[in-house]
Amino acid sequence: MASIRNRNGVWQARVTRKGQEPVSKSFTTRHDAERWARKIETQIDQGRFVSLKQDERITLGELVGRYRAEVTPQMKSAEADSIKLLALMRNPLCKLTMISLTPARIAEFRDQRLKQVTAGTVIRELAYFSSVINHARREWGINVENPVRLVRKPPSPQGRSRVVSEAELVRTKALELGGYRVVQAESIAEGTLSFSTMINRSDSEAIKLIIVDLGLPDGDGASLIRWVRTQSSVPLIIISARYDDNSKVNLLDAGADDYLVKPFSFTELMARIRVAMRHRHQDENPAPRIYRASGIEIDLQRHQVIRHGERVRLTPTEFKLLERLMLQSGQVVTHRQLLADVWGAEFVEHTHYLRLYMAQLRNKLEEVPSQPKLLITEPGIGYRLSEAEPI
Repeated sequence: MASIRNRNGVWQARVTRKGQEPVSKSFTTRHDAERWARKIETQIDQGRFVSLKQDERITLGELVGRYRAEVTPQMKSAEADSIKLLALMRNPLCKLTMISLTPARIAEFRDQRLKQVTAGTVIRELAYFSSVINHARREWGINVENPVRLVRKPPSPQGRSRVVSEAELVRTKALELGGYRVVQAESIAEGTLSFSTMINRSDSEAIKLIIVDLGLPDGDGASLIRWVRTQSSVPLIIISARYDDNSKVNLLDAGADDYLVKPFSFTELMARIRVAMRHRHQDENPAPRIYRASGIEIDLQRHQVIRHGERVRLTPTEFKLLERLMLQSGQVVTHRQLLADVWGAEFVEHTHYLRLYMAQLRNKLEEVPSQPKLLITEPGIGYRLSEAEPI
């Protein structure tokens, strides 16, 4: 709220808001004081207000430190982000007050860092600074200017080779020790060439499985997935630092068989590889169309389901849904895939159908329907039928 009062012939305007430091200024006329107060209130409402007092007092390093302490621990990649922010805090740029942090200083930081690291790293560091300042404005009520948005970003590195991380080297070595021959590609272009070269080789040298890291230097790995699916049905596993549901769903719909979010253990990676390879083997050598797990037996040929020795009566739609999940047991099947295959392409947005029929199946098949062990929900993505027991 704004207050206007006259003291000794001088008009004083004061604007106060919850979560904001009070702002005041003196004027010779009441009209000027009221106009200034309305302007400040509008800027606060629109998130454009900049407090010069805060600009003069707060350093960039203080904002980064608070962000690292309060926000980073809630992130999926908390440990990695915390280390990166700590390194940024050691840069002389973080000693500047916000009023001294001009676009020219940011540009100077950019140019110096480009002599030391790749353009991709500089882009990420500038994004960190911008995120910290925007968060301070939005969540902490610290109204300081964000000069990063006024600085031209270095061009994204197109077509240059990635530096292979230590984690990737360890994974490659571990896969080799596990009996796999690994062919590594550092870009989409290199991966496409390798795949095209090896796709028609003899069985002993043919590609058995592809692992795609989305952090490729010459484009999005999703385009590589779509291209591979036009050439082959070879199992394909995604690994990525992206963990939002939409990314997972889109990539699974594009043709990926599974999705692993970094960081993950090598044990988990090997387990996902075994499942994908097992499904590849089943596709090439069809086994009896029978599934057994947790006291449940599904016989597709006889069109029946047995639970602890007793036949379970399912509606045609319930059986069709269960059959679709069984064809990829142990793997997630997205909502869109299930709806398209069971109900038809025109029903891909009707997710309430799935919720209804999955609830009915769980009531008939699960020991405790509210704690499913057989029909597993992958939140925001789809459903997974647990892996079958060895026959």
